[in-house]
Amino acid sequence: MKKRDVADAGAVEFKGAKGPLDAYSWVDKMEMAFESTELPEEKKVKMTVSFLDDSAHHWWTLARRSNDGAQTMTWEQFKALFLGQYF
Repeated sequence: MKKRDVADAGAVEFKGAKGPLDAYSWVDKMEMAFESTELPEEKKVKMTVSFLDDSAHHWWTLARRSNDGAQTMTWEQFKALFLGQYF
């Protein structure tokens, strides 16, 4: 599965949020794209990270350093960490 396939299914880049609703809406779009493309669970975090840009990418860089398990993080763990940043 390529990034373009997921983008064609509705996934969009995320540069940061003005509030919790922006972050939740983006996660929802990602989940719809994953469902549409039947992306395997083990590829969701890696694919999601490829859609992070600007301040969101910087957040991930710091989060990855702070969380030893970031390399094997599940989608549910990523969502909790990501949404915790905005809620």
